[in-house]
Amino acid sequence: MPNEGSQIHKADTNSDNLIDMPELMAFIARWKANATEVSKPEVEEARAIWFGGGGY
Repeated sequence: MPNEGSQIHKADTNSDNLIDMPELMAFIARWKANATEVSKPEVEEARAIWFGGGGY
């Protein structure tokens, strides 16, 4: 089971320990639509993870 025993990032919608471009774009869209659900620091963290290859 992926990511067993560790925390899934909110941007990782399929829980595979990888933030890919579609997930990142959807996460950014969620932030733009409702800044209380997703914070700017969370978006910046997701972007940094994606930029570093996506794995966490």
